[in-house]
Amino acid sequence: MPTENESDSDPEPPEPSCYKCCVKKKAPSVLVCISCGSLFHFSCSQRKKCLVIDGTRVICCSKNIAYNSKDTSNLNPNQMENYLLKVVLQQLQDQNLQLKEDSGQLKKDLVDTTKKYEDIKNRGLPLLTVGSMEKRAISDANVVKSEPVIIVKPKKDQNSRDTKKEIRRKVNPDGINISKFRQGSNGTVIIGTENIKHMDSLKNQLSKEMGADYEVVVPTKKRPKVKVVNINSSNVDVGDEDENITDQLVKGNSLVQDEGFHMRIVKKTENKYKNVDLIIEMDSKTHSRILTQEKIKIGWSRARVFNHISILQCYKCMSYNHYAKDCNSDVVTCSQCGGDHSYRQCNTPTVKCCNCDRKNKKNKNSSLDIGHSALDRTCPCRNDIASFETASRGKEGLMAIVTLTLAL
Repeated sequence: MPTENESDSDPEPPEPSCYKCCVKKKAPSVLVCISCGSLFHFSCSQRKKCLVIDGTRVICCSKNIAYNSKDTSNLNPNQMENYLLKVVLQQLQDQNLQLKEDSGQLKKDLVDTTKKYEDIKNRGLPLLTVGSMEKRAISDANVVKSEPVIIVKPKKDQNSRDTKKEIRRKVNPDGINISKFRQGSNGTVIIGTENIKHMDSLKNQLSKEMGADYEVVVPTKKRPKVKVVNINSSNVDVGDEDENITDQLVKGNSLVQDEGFHMRIVKKTENKYKNVDLIIEMDSKTHSRILTQEKIKIGWSRARVFNHISILQCYKCMSYNHYAKDCNSDVVTCSQCGGDHSYRQCNTPTVKCCNCDRKNKKNKNSSLDIGHSALDRTCPCRNDIASFETASRGKEGLMAIVTLTLAL
């Protein structure tokens, strides 16, 4: 037996209400549609011109049910109900047939998508790793088009907008298919062309017209790198010869040393597990093959492999693309607040990225967020460099994880 408190806590059943017309009004009795289950007051069913079957049931969906082809004036309530139920059943059967057709189309689309996926996988697109989740990239939209690029860099201190204006004023692009014309950092302008022939023509014109105040550079395409992590030290030691390691990799993974094959050990380090991590430079074909395997065989072990993009960052001035030993700055810059002191001496609670702040001051059109550390991996300046490195390597760079390396 429930207690008095339990009886009080039981909710009372809600009064029926008309959900079609006047949801806020309550009524002691309502009519229900035998087709869709909607509730109606009697007066509301009349106003909505519902078809009344008897004192408790109506059909409000008469416009959606083609029963008017039969004379129903002489039918009694039971006959009318049976007839309408047959009509509703026929309508549901028609809907079921349509759902089957839609399901068949979805199955066909799934088969087509699966074929496309298998085709892309067989072409050797590398694995995309995001955190601990791994999935294969199945869209060609993620592939960066590798195009010839020219970089125009001013020898004096000026912003990229002025460099762009100077190029427009002095250089005539007629006959040259320009695919890219955008501002870079430190006053540079990046120009892309559709083919090598147009690039050579544009480079000659730029070198001739821009004079001695500008440097015209065609960046060389860097060879891609992979990072192999946690190799058992019984198979590879930091002191092993590079040639011995590459021989093990070639033989263990059945790599073809044809024309254009390249493999070079860039770095060997011992990790916290006393195992070995490798950074290996290789040609694009081998790079794609290795990334597709996900793991690489070496000796008796198999090790995880990732795409590797190096970003040099100076720990003295916090700028990029040089080591601290080669830094020309006279002062140390704090990575936390951008002040003229080291991070360990910083007492300022404010966080400010010195690189984004410098870029905003040099370029009036720049409005980068500076509220982060210069070592933050989401820094816009760092991401710009990572994007440029990725594009310079072609599609292999984009389709895999970016491993950032900070160099002292």
